[in-house]
Amino acid sequence: MGPLEATVLQQQQQQQQRQQQRREQQQLRQEQQQWQRQQIRKTIKRDAAQVSAAEHAKQSDAESSGVPAAQQQQQQQQQQQQQQQQQQQKEQQQLQL
Repeated sequence: MGPLEATVLQQQQQQQQRQQQRREQQQLRQEQQQWQRQQIRKTIKRDAAQVSAAEHAKQSDAESSGVPAAQQQQQQQQQQQQQQQQQQQKEQQQLQL
């Protein structure tokens, strides 16, 4: 094998190595993103569970204090909307990291 062929072969090997590295890095990035999304989902579920527990407590407090049910419901819906917006903002911030 002449020097030219050896050089060409070497270049091909280097290119293959670079492609392999690129693939591995891409896979790593994807895995990291998946993991981050899972963490975000877990956080959201946990927050939602805390929120609904807090709402139940509030509702029973309000009922015992004699606040009309319709008024309670309206307040709860507003609170839920605010919490959903906060949650979406959190998600977007997380994904931007």
